[in-house]
Amino acid sequence: MNQLRHRMDLARRFHDAKLESYMGKFLKEQINSFDHIQDGKPYLAATFYVPGEIIALFDAEVVFIERMAGFAAANRIISASGVMSLLSGMPACGCSYQALFHSLLADKIIPIPSGFVASSFACDDAWMYCRAAAAKYKIPFYFVDIVQTVEESTVRCAAVQLKAFYKELEGKYRVISSLGEVIAASNKAMAIKEEIDNLRISYPGIMDSMESFKLFTLYNDFGKLPTLQILQDLKSSIQERVKDYKIEKIPRLLWLGMIPLYRNSLLRDMEKRYQCRVVFEELFDFTHQYLTYERFFEDLAKRIVSSPFFSVENRINNILHYVRTLKIDGVVHFSQRNCRFLPPAVPLLRSSLENAGIPFVEMQGDAIYPEYFNETAFWEHLDSFFEMVDGGTGCAR
Repeated sequence: MNQLRHRMDLARRFHDAKLESYMGKFLKEQINSFDHIQDGKPYLAATFYVPGEIIALFDAEVVFIERMAGFAAANRIISASGVMSLLSGMPACGCSYQALFHSLLADKIIPIPSGFVASSFACDDAWMYCRAAAAKYKIPFYFVDIVQTVEESTVRCAAVQLKAFYKELEGKYRVISSLGEVIAASNKAMAIKEEIDNLRISYPGIMDSMESFKLFTLYNDFGKLPTLQILQDLKSSIQERVKDYKIEKIPRLLWLGMIPLYRNSLLRDMEKRYQCRVVFEELFDFTHQYLTYERFFEDLAKRIVSSPFFSVENRINNILHYVRTLKIDGVVHFSQRNCRFLPPAVPLLRSSLENAGIPFVEMQGDAIYPEYFNETAFWEHLDSFFEMVDGGTGCAR
């Protein structure tokens, strides 16, 4: 039996037993996709910001690299030492997300894809890996080159790239959904997600942050009908919690970046130890850009360009917005080892938050491999951080 598939199914049954239907349905969809590719259906391996709505138009299975690596890491399928021996010929000093995905291919835990799809936004390591892996396996590499500038032409250029990708798929895969159907499904999902975000703003801490970290890759599934039910079930669950909601006079934290995926209780342990609450995390924050039939590719491009992560300025403005709106008392940034995407912004983030009078701490480690996470140092850093948080006046509500 495939170990990864088995553990994903165990997780699905666990969440079903806890009456967390949204998590159970989310995992069920991933297991169905996993089964399809194990049964021999060709699939594309894609990076996070490749719009799922384009692929949803076609009879093309897709595996998003970061999500699959996250599942494997959470279930400790392969060790870091086991992966490093497999990286001959791959880009040096890359991110462990790509390294783990590569090892899943090399160990035949998942089959070789029929092609790789990558966007130059957000992670250079991701598209460089996809290009190298496509060459290694002698399969197609589709590249969506999105220039990270604030020029007005950026959306137009990105839209041209996205349309070219669509044309590539159109020549190779059967159409299974109309553009209108995919747009309708995507917009309905976005509307529900916007309602969830409004609930979270109105009732800080109403949604457990671990739910957000488990579900944030649902962004890749907009345009698919099952996504609507997953989000609707999540919204209903949050609405039920509102009935018993009470504002707690404890520090409110904003979490930036990832978490160690193999240490699922870390946030809850932190909240218990320091009597605090993580009320928001940036990865589950999708820009509310809806799609139109007439400007489908331009709207997808606008969604990418308006992402909190498209520029450092976007990200800092977004963080400061949530600091003010949610009355945040402290900010924790988990910096992924070898990541060239989020950690470089830390000095500017630190300065901006210091100017706003908000305590900030950077924690370092690896979200994928336990071998590179020093938990003792993690708690020591947080001890000092919470002395600043508790010494301030922000948590006195």
